[in-house]
Amino acid sequence: MVASEAANNATIGGALIPLIALGIPGSVIDAILLGALVIHGLQPGPLLFTNNPFEVNTIIAAFLVANFFMFFFMVASVGWLAKLIYAPRAILLPIILACCVIGSYAIYNRPFDVGVMFLFGVFGFILEKRRIPLSPLVVGFILAPIAEEHLCAGLMISGGSYLPLVQRPLSLLFLSLAFVLLLWPQWRRFRANQQRKASR
Repeated sequence: MVASEAANNATIGGALIPLIALGIPGSVIDAILLGALVIHGLQPGPLLFTNNPFEVNTIIAAFLVANFFMFFFMVASVGWLAKLIYAPRAILLPIILACCVIGSYAIYNRPFDVGVMFLFGVFGFILEKRRIPLSPLVVGFILAPIAEEHLCAGLMISGGSYLPLVQRPLSLLFLSLAFVLLLWPQWRRFRANQQRKASR
């Protein structure tokens, strides 16, 4: 448990590098952070260091302080936290569910948000049971409004033409990579089925 959690926490700083430097989220948490930065008028990327140096230094300092805080906090409380393993689910699940309901309701004080939370909770449970990863869904949910905004701006510049998406080398490269990554799992599944049939 210690090794897995240490590795999980170690990925946070590394995944933050492409977000701050290039504006590309390296994880689901970074995709949520990207949405938060855009909401506050900050555009992650190379110009972020020039246009908003105070915010960048604040993020770096916050991560540095958080690492020291987590070290001393975990050393002091690791014995108590380890006992959570033996806590019965009948106690933990109602507490977690209550926190989810309060958190979703407190944003806009609307019962509708609680219903949406339950709906997506059931949807996520079904995806987990079918072993479908949730990360692409969360990343797409966060990045879709940003992509739509920039696509509309690009279409206004090109007069409504989609041709620049395939005429420019950089955009064509990213489209090709997206297409390959979309088909690659299907190809691997097809090859595995073919090999399974051949082995019979």
